[in-house]
Amino acid sequence: MEGVLIPLGAFAMVVLMVWIVISRGHKERMELIKQGINPETTKVSTPGTASLLWGLLLAAVGLGMVITFITGHGDDETLAFGLVFLLGGVGLIVYYVLTKPQRERAMRLQEQLITAQAAQLRPEKKVESEGTPES
Repeated sequence: MEGVLIPLGAFAMVVLMVWIVISRGHKERMELIKQGINPETTKVSTPGTASLLWGLLLAAVGLGMVITFITGHGDDETLAFGLVFLLGGVGLIVYYVLTKPQRERAMRLQEQLITAQAAQLRPEKKVESEGTPES
């Protein structure tokens, strides 16, 4: 029974993570559409966003393979692949950290685009001061 539950749990975690990411993106797009903003025109490329995901995944797989070797259940090939995955994952995480200024700049640009579009759609009404009515 354990041979089925562990892969099933891992699959369920992946499905849950994908569902959360997709539903969050959908909610953001719907909120922009409710405000009258086209979400396709406000997209700004953010470097390194996928590198954190892949870096954590590769580092976790590599660490698992290294632990497998240390506990005596793996051979030299397990250690070699584990170190490759671990170092590749660490490299991607370092890339994510190094591209932080570019991501912050891209987020500021995206916020500016959204506020500019919102301002065009809903121009603020100028309040004209009216004099007192004469009798």
